[in-house]
Amino acid sequence: MDIRDFIDKIPFARKAQAVAFDPCGLIAISKGSGIMSHPNPNPKDNMTPSILRAKYNFKEEYFSWKAEGCEENLHLYLINRLDSPTSGIMLASANKELAAELKKAFKEKSAKKTYYAICVGRPFGKEGEWNDFLDIKRFGNFVRGKTGGGTRAITRFAFERIDENKLMLSLMRLEPKTGRTHQLRIQCASHKLPILGDETYGDFEANRRLRRLAGAKRMYLHCAKTEVEFEFNGKKINFCAEDKLPQSFKDIIEFNGEILIKKMGKI
Repeated sequence: MDIRDFIDKIPFARKAQAVAFDPCGLIAISKGSGIMSHPNPNPKDNMTPSILRAKYNFKEEYFSWKAEGCEENLHLYLINRLDSPTSGIMLASANKELAAELKKAFKEKSAKKTYYAICVGRPFGKEGEWNDFLDIKRFGNFVRGKTGGGTRAITRFAFERIDENKLMLSLMRLEPKTGRTHQLRIQCASHKLPILGDETYGDFEANRRLRRLAGAKRMYLHCAKTEVEFEFNGKKINFCAEDKLPQSFKDIIEFNGEILIKKMGKI
């Protein structure tokens, strides 16, 4: 089946869509904020939708569904995931063998991801590198982490711009060199730049204030670009997929008269 035909048969949920592909079977998906990469293992906790309206095999990490005109179920294998509040690019594969090669590439650090975050505060320096040790604890389906002990986490950061509404917010570009759970969220918080809208590691008072002033209802972390280099069937492939900055980011970073009016207490 041609990759275009395969994509047409994927039962994407609302706020998820394919944005790029390679003929080998690699697919880049744009995931919106507030939906999960895959269903929760506990059916009782599946109140939040995932990217596909399909069953998920947790052991082999793929979605499975019956498509019109196909005798056998179709499968979509996840390569990487994004937290539910995070939006942006995630990768998937139309076949198991390719998925294995891509996961190997991610493990060997042949993949590069670029994120943007709106953070509360101002950074010390315009760019640099965070090198921390993260201690990650799992409690059933919940994950919590902090700096100190554990495994090394490295992230390149760059200050992009301040917000035009004088809310003491910064747009940051983040490039993780390691792939630890909640890495960017924990490191931003520990370096006094909590991500706006983060309900676990964020500045809760600032979250409430910005929700009132600007209607900030999401976590402002977005995977804008993913690049990966790998070999498949004897061919070297360089793949890049991008997802533009959401309008919700621009609404807060760019000038907004309504926000300024609310700040002055006139409405």
